[in-house]
Amino acid sequence: METNILYEYLELIEKGLDDVGSNELFKAILEQSEYVLLLTDSDLAFEMQMTRPTINRWRSGANAPLVPMRKNIYNKLKRRTNLMIKKSVEANAQTVAVKAKASAKEAESPNS
Repeated sequence: METNILYEYLELIEKGLDDVGSNELFKAILEQSEYVLLLTDSDLAFEMQMTRPTINRWRSGANAPLVPMRKNIYNKLKRRTNLMIKKSVEANAQTVAVKAKASAKEAESPNS
């Protein structure tokens, strides 16, 4: 997962926290959670301690939770997104380190 996509999603969640009453924003955040965080309705239902049909109704925009629950959902999604960003940054740093080490070894070895 590209780190930029995660940061964009994190910004969307922050907008949701700023405008917690927006049903459209709530729906967009849940829709994006499927693609950015790879969370299915079942995954979200488990994490939010709800039923899968409830999550499905929220994601489709047919229904939405009350504001206090939305804040809780946004905060959980924010924590998960931040964790994924951290893992992505660490993985990128490891890749850079491996490439640098390989380049250094290549520079040290005699030309054939």
